[in-house]
Amino acid sequence: MQYMLTGLLLLGSSTLALAHEGHDHAEPASAPALQTRTLRINSTSDLIELVAIAGDRQLDVYLDQVDSNTPVIGARLELEADGKTSAARVVGDHYQIDAPWLQQPGRHQLVFSVESRMASDLLPAQIDIAAHNQAPAPASTGRQAWISGAVAAAAILGLLMTWQWRTSRKGDRP
Repeated sequence: MQYMLTGLLLLGSSTLALAHEGHDHAEPASAPALQTRTLRINSTSDLIELVAIAGDRQLDVYLDQVDSNTPVIGARLELEADGKTSAARVVGDHYQIDAPWLQQPGRHQLVFSVESRMASDLLPAQIDIAAHNQAPAPASTGRQAWISGAVAAAAILGLLMTWQWRTSRKGDRP
């Protein structure tokens, strides 16, 4: 009997630790897609403005004419990064370049080579990728806390019912 009460107290105190003030155990709201792509690269020459948005393993590159802000369409775009050259491919209204080096923290020196009907230009840039920019490990959710609490409550209820049943049987004995 003493062991059963000790077990009940231990289980009860563990469920109280799941919910306490100062923490929100609700499901986190999903973040807008743009917040996951915050690393940007900007480079401008006299003729061309370049904006590149870093994804997981690729760059989305937008080229515009400086004087009119008109998109540069049909250009040949290459990127030299970490001693390797990658050619861009056209995707809709922008260019896309494979960039597996985005997974490596540190400072990367970049040179974009642009060749179009209106101009040929080299656009230097750099990007500093901090170690904390890597994808975070998934956090535990509020749903897991609720499930743990429900399992603990069911265990306590089961122990109480067993204790009630055993004490009622002892009273029935002659």
